[in-house]
Amino acid sequence: PVGGYIEPGETPQEAAVRELNEELQLVAGALHYLGTFRVDVNRGCGQVSLYLAANCKKIKHELLDSDDLEIHDLKSLSYKQLKESYARSAFQEVKWTATVGLGLNALAENERVYRAMSSKFKLSTKFRMIT
Repeated sequence: PVGGYIEPGETPQEAAVRELNEELQLVAGALHYLGTFRVDVNRGCGQVSLYLAANCKKIKHELLDSDDLEIHDLKSLSYKQLKESYARSAFQEVKWTATVGLGLNALAENERVYRAMSSKFKLSTKFRMIT
Protein backbone atom coordinates (compact mmCIF):
# COMPACT_ATOMS: atom_id res chain seq x y z
CA PRO A 1 0.00 0.00 0.00
CA VAL A 2 0.97 3.58 -0.72
CA GLY A 3 -0.22 6.48 1.37
CA GLY A 4 0.16 10.07 2.35
CA TYR A 5 -1.61 13.24 3.35
CA ILE A 6 -4.18 15.12 1.31
CA GLU A 7 -2.84 18.48 0.17
CA PRO A 8 -5.02 21.62 0.52
CA GLY A 9 -7.61 21.74 -2.27
CA GLU A 10 -7.02 18.10 -3.21
CA THR A 11 -9.65 15.34 -3.14
CA PRO A 12 -8.81 11.95 -1.60
CA GLN A 13 -8.74 10.40 -5.09
CA GLU A 14 -6.39 13.09 -6.39
CA ALA A 15 -4.13 12.45 -3.39
CA ALA A 16 -4.14 8.72 -4.12
CA VAL A 17 -3.13 9.35 -7.73
CA ARG A 18 -0.38 11.77 -6.65
CA GLU A 19 1.02 9.47 -3.96
CA LEU A 20 1.12 6.52 -6.37
CA ASN A 21 3.05 8.72 -8.79
CA GLU A 22 5.40 10.27 -6.21
CA GLU A 23 6.25 7.15 -4.25
CA LEU A 24 6.30 4.50 -6.96
CA GLN A 25 6.39 6.41 -10.26
CA LEU A 26 3.21 4.58 -11.31
CA VAL A 27 -0.03 5.71 -12.90
CA ALA A 28 -3.22 3.66 -12.52
CA GLY A 29 -5.51 2.82 -15.42
CA ALA A 30 -8.39 2.68 -12.93
CA LEU A 31 -9.03 3.38 -9.25
CA HIS A 32 -11.74 1.50 -7.37
CA TYR A 33 -12.96 3.29 -4.23
CA LEU A 34 -12.90 0.95 -1.22
CA GLY A 35 -14.27 3.37 1.37
CA THR A 36 -13.48 6.14 3.83
CA PHE A 37 -13.00 5.25 7.49
CA ARG A 38 -12.20 7.06 10.73
CA VAL A 39 -8.80 6.29 12.18
CA ASP A 40 -9.34 7.96 15.55
CA VAL A 41 -12.93 7.23 16.57
CA ASN A 42 -12.49 8.20 20.23
CA ARG A 43 -11.45 11.73 19.32
CA GLY A 44 -13.80 11.93 16.32
CA CYS A 45 -11.06 12.91 13.91
CA GLY A 46 -8.80 11.55 11.23
CA GLN A 47 -9.99 9.67 8.16
CA VAL A 48 -8.42 7.37 5.64
CA SER A 49 -9.79 6.93 2.11
CA LEU A 50 -8.80 3.66 0.45
CA TYR A 51 -8.54 2.76 -3.24
CA LEU A 52 -7.59 -0.27 -5.30
CA ALA A 53 -5.34 0.77 -8.21
CA ALA A 54 -5.60 -1.38 -11.33
CA ASN A 55 -3.51 -1.61 -14.48
CA CYS A 56 -0.63 0.41 -13.07
CA LYS A 57 2.09 1.45 -15.47
CA LYS A 58 5.57 2.76 -14.73
CA ILE A 59 6.07 6.34 -15.82
CA LYS A 60 9.17 8.43 -16.20
CA HIS A 61 9.24 11.91 -14.80
CA GLU A 62 11.62 14.43 -13.33
CA LEU A 63 12.01 14.48 -9.59
CA LEU A 64 9.11 16.32 -8.03
CA ASP A 65 9.66 19.25 -5.69
CA SER A 66 8.71 17.20 -2.66
CA ASP A 67 9.89 16.66 0.89
CA ASP A 68 8.83 13.01 0.63
CA LEU A 69 11.95 11.06 1.56
CA GLU A 70 10.36 7.63 1.77
CA ILE A 71 12.31 4.75 0.27
CA HIS A 72 10.33 1.74 -0.90
CA ASP A 73 11.32 -1.81 -1.66
CA LEU A 74 8.75 -3.21 -4.10
CA LYS A 75 7.90 -6.87 -4.08
CA SER A 76 5.66 -8.49 -6.67
CA LEU A 77 3.14 -10.97 -5.28
CA SER A 78 0.77 -13.28 -7.08
CA TYR A 79 -2.88 -13.12 -6.05
CA LYS A 80 -2.35 -16.32 -4.04
CA GLN A 81 0.73 -14.91 -2.29
CA LEU A 82 -1.16 -11.70 -1.48
CA LYS A 83 -4.00 -13.68 0.11
CA GLU A 84 -1.51 -15.79 2.09
CA SER A 85 0.39 -12.70 3.28
CA TYR A 86 -2.87 -11.12 4.39
CA ALA A 87 -3.95 -14.30 6.21
CA ARG A 88 -0.74 -14.44 8.23
CA SER A 89 -0.78 -10.68 9.06
CA ALA A 90 2.40 -9.99 7.11
CA PHE A 91 1.66 -6.30 6.58
CA GLN A 92 2.07 -5.43 10.29
CA GLU A 93 0.22 -2.11 10.05
CA VAL A 94 -3.53 -1.86 10.57
CA LYS A 95 -4.29 0.58 7.70
CA TRP A 96 -2.21 -1.47 5.25
CA THR A 97 -3.87 -4.67 6.41
CA ALA A 98 -7.32 -3.10 6.05
CA THR A 99 -6.46 -1.79 2.59
CA VAL A 100 -5.25 -5.20 1.39
CA GLY A 101 -8.25 -6.96 2.94
CA LEU A 102 -10.74 -4.56 1.36
CA GLY A 103 -8.95 -4.85 -1.99
CA LEU A 104 -8.99 -8.64 -1.85
CA ASN A 105 -12.66 -8.51 -0.87
CA ALA A 106 -13.47 -6.24 -3.81
CA LEU A 107 -11.75 -8.62 -6.20
CA ALA A 108 -13.12 -11.85 -4.73
CA GLU A 109 -16.67 -10.89 -3.84
CA ASN A 110 -17.56 -8.23 -6.34
CA GLU A 111 -17.11 -9.94 -9.67
CA ARG A 112 -18.82 -7.08 -11.46
CA VAL A 113 -16.02 -4.71 -10.38
CA TYR A 114 -13.32 -7.25 -11.16
CA ARG A 115 -14.77 -8.06 -14.59
CA ALA A 116 -15.26 -4.40 -15.45
CA MET A 117 -11.72 -3.53 -14.42
CA SER A 118 -10.10 -6.58 -15.98
CA SER A 119 -11.94 -6.38 -19.29
CA LYS A 120 -11.34 -2.68 -19.71
CA PHE A 121 -7.85 -2.51 -18.29
CA LYS A 122 -6.53 -6.10 -18.46
CA LEU A 123 -6.08 -6.33 -14.71
CA SER A 124 -2.92 -8.17 -13.77
CA THR A 125 -2.86 -10.98 -11.24
CA LYS A 126 0.40 -9.57 -9.88
CA PHE A 127 0.30 -7.18 -6.93
CA ARG A 128 3.04 -5.08 -5.40
CA MET A 129 3.78 -4.75 -1.73
CA ILE A 130 5.92 -2.00 -0.25
CA THR A 131 8.16 -2.93 2.64
